[in-house]
Amino acid sequence: MRVPSLTIFGLDVDVVLEIMEWLRPRHNLRSLSCTCKSIRSLCLPILFRACHVDTDYLTWDHFVPRHLWPHVQHLSFYGRWRDIVREGTSRDNMDPPPIPRFSEILSQFPNLSGMTIRHCLGFGVSEFALATLLSYPALRELCVIDQTFEHADIYRNAVGPPTFPVPPLRVLRQQLGDYRMHPRAKRGDLRVLAYLAGQRSVQGSLEILELPSEVAPYAELGGAEWPRLRRLELTGELPAGTPPLVQILGRMPALEVLDLKIACGQSTGRTVFCAPGWSGPFPWPNLQRLTVSNIDPNDPLYSHLPVGLRRLSIRCWPRRHQFLFRHELNAMAERRWFTGILKSTAMRQLLSRCGNLPNLEELELEVEEDDPESDNELFCLIPILFPKLSSITVFRCRN
Repeated sequence: MRVPSLTIFGLDVDVVLEIMEWLRPRHNLRSLSCTCKSIRSLCLPILFRACHVDTDYLTWDHFVPRHLWPHVQHLSFYGRWRDIVREGTSRDNMDPPPIPRFSEILSQFPNLSGMTIRHCLGFGVSEFALATLLSYPALRELCVIDQTFEHADIYRNAVGPPTFPVPPLRVLRQQLGDYRMHPRAKRGDLRVLAYLAGQRSVQGSLEILELPSEVAPYAELGGAEWPRLRRLELTGELPAGTPPLVQILGRMPALEVLDLKIACGQSTGRTVFCAPGWSGPFPWPNLQRLTVSNIDPNDPLYSHLPVGLRRLSIRCWPRRHQFLFRHELNAMAERRWFTGILKSTAMRQLLSRCGNLPNLEELELEVEEDDPESDNELFCLIPILFPKLSSITVFRCRN
């Protein structure tokens, strides 16, 4: 009896694609793709799902080859955009010339839905770059990594309000360094983010929003309904005079993940959700994951947490154990930040106010040591309040 030879083509396509997904992070997929044309054709959508584009050389010679355009789902742009030149130079004198009508070229990518801007070489993200990318109507994810919208054009020219069209984004991210210098709130960031958040197309479609807390458009967030927003993450320091967060974030009924890594500053204090005397109702009934740093132990919000909550993290930000490094200590001192870690007694009282959370599976606490009896009472209370707890992480800091 002859046993049939087994090849990769004898597997289901779903299994083959899963194998390729496993190989991709290990940089072995390229070698596999070189074995034959049939395997190469299967590898192409995974190999070229995300591509990088150097905007310093936005020419056909350096651009994604046309035959790969159907496979590209995400483009990452890095470098200085070719329309952004120093004073005294002309874009027309550049050699080789950039791709003409680049926004029209993007429309020929049939599956493109996400774009990232990074490493603009200190020039910031210009309005030309934003208008070029956001003119692509199928764009659903926009990420800006380690870059501000503070471009030199804001100071050289009288730049009015943005006027470019904004597609119905599902994901909007801006990530900046935690310890960046003052001013931490750039005028360009405030201007552009307020414009994006003020668009009805974005308000009705956005599902994930991750921003530095200094530049978040609080007026727009609190002044509109966000019916599809599922994840909100703010990192940094709240502006002085920020009202209780429920007033700003209370119109997000679908919110499932709320991650607030907020510094405790001399001018801002602890993270406050509700004013004294607030009695509910809880504004996010579908919330499953809650992370809050430097909390106010007297905040009435914690007496109204939903029974569907699955993960709770009460911590400080930045982490206290990171302050062992001199550059961390210097950064904290320059920004006048301090840690807002609760002692064991205060943490026990806070968790008691949270009540019984029957579906809580993960708990993370950062506490400062108290007397041994208070520590024991805290750890004995946890399994009583959270009977389904399967994971607990405790950062216990000495005074």
